[in-house]
Amino acid sequence: MTRKLVSLTLLALLVSSFTAVAAPKDAPAAQKVDGKSLGPISCVASSIEKYPDGTLKKCIITEAKTAPGANVTCSANQPLSLHPEGTLAQCILAVDRSYPDPLGLTCDDGKIIAFYPDGSLAKCTLAVEKKATLLGVTCSTTTPMELYPDGMLKQCFTTVEKTV
Repeated sequence: MTRKLVSLTLLALLVSSFTAVAAPKDAPAAQKVDGKSLGPISCVASSIEKYPDGTLKKCIITEAKTAPGANVTCSANQPLSLHPEGTLAQCILAVDRSYPDPLGLTCDDGKIIAFYPDGSLAKCTLAVEKKATLLGVTCSTTTPMELYPDGMLKQCFTTVEKTV
C-alpha cells in the first residue's frame, strides 16, 4: 500500500513538472473580449484598450482572427484595432489578400492592412516585387499605399525610371 502511494505521489510530481515546462510562466495572460462584429477575441490581458462605452478599441491578439466583413485573417501575437462601430480598423495580415476588381492588387502578408468603418480597404503593402501598377500609377511595393473609401488611389510611393 505504501509503495503504491509513493508511486502515485511520484507520478503526480512528474506530471506537474511536465505541465510547468509545457506552459511557461512568463506567457502573458489571455482574456476573451467581445469584438462586436468579430465575435469573441482572445487578447493579451495587459494590452486591452477600450472605448469609453466599454467596447474593444485595440489589443494584441493571442490567436489568428478572421474578420468576416473584411474577409481577412489577422496574425496572432500582433496588434488589432477596431473602429467604434466594431468593424476592423487595422491588423497585421496573416495571409496575402487579393482584391481583383476594380483594384487588381494583392496585399502582402506580415504587413499592416487597414480599413474604413464601412469595410472598404484603406491601406496595405502590395505583395509584388519592387513595383506594381495600380490604377495607372506605378507604386513601390516596399511601403504601404493608401486608398480613398471609393477605391481610388490616395497615396503611394512611385518608382520613376529615367533614361540618362
